[in-house]
Amino acid sequence: HTHTHTLTHIMCWLFSSLPFSEATANVMFLVCKSNTCLPSVGAQTFCPIELSPSTVVVKYGDPVSINCSTSDSLVETMGWEVSQGGTGMQSVNHLTWTLERLTEWTIEPSCFINLLPGGATEQCDKKAKVVLYSKYCEVSNSPSDGATFVLNENKTYNFSCNVKQVAPVQNLTVRWYKGDTLIYTDTFKDPNRKPVNQSSFLNFTMTRRDNGVTLRCEAHMDLEPEGPRLHVSSQEYDITVQCKYFICRLISIVLVSSLLFILLCTLVPCKTNAKTITINVPCRVSCF
Repeated sequence: HTHTHTLTHIMCWLFSSLPFSEATANVMFLVCKSNTCLPSVGAQTFCPIELSPSTVVVKYGDPVSINCSTSDSLVETMGWEVSQGGTGMQSVNHLTWTLERLTEWTIEPSCFINLLPGGATEQCDKKAKVVLYSKYCEVSNSPSDGATFVLNENKTYNFSCNVKQVAPVQNLTVRWYKGDTLIYTDTFKDPNRKPVNQSSFLNFTMTRRDNGVTLRCEAHMDLEPEGPRLHVSSQEYDITVQCKYFICRLISIVLVSSLLFILLCTLVPCKTNAKTITINVPCRVSCF
């Protein structure tokens, strides 16, 4: 013990009858003055509060309800401290926080209790986790340079997928598809809980084999296990790839029968005055 004037400070280690590995979770520091001991600031004490559910996922504007209860017989008052729908202090052992329309994106409801002398603690609280999400309905897809979907061979294009007013963005995944093949997945780590306009970008180099394929992006919101899985797709776009145009030079005609001819031909670049020129046309090269 150390005495300073009439104040006596005692540090008490309280262990339950549990094995040491579990008992260490029940450590409490006490500051004692005269015959009264109170938990010190920052004391890691057990809080006899149960939240049901402890995590809720709510669509913007929908109702929400969380029940707070305690089994401690020494509870004096209980209340919800929250920016929307706070209850104040009430002499009960269970209390429900309810809102008909949840509209605050950063809400953090906290249930607290005050206990009579002799309880596990004088006051403690537990916070409920609320995930408020927006049901986005607009996903668009376009080349970010403003080009049309008639594209040139061997050129790299930057496509953008734009998801409007999405929240929470950290639960968003954007998937890019060429036809039915997944070619790129994009995720986001922005901690912002409010709605944002989020874009995903895809760099893609066109080849003539891509002529005629479709391109789309899909926005997926995963709010499980407490919430739903949402999925919205952009419009599918047909890709036309333009490439160097080749013409056929007829070499010979072989008579197979009186009704069948075989054209033997070769492909050569278009030329004007002995200089090769490039003509961009849809990639459909055939001798026939």
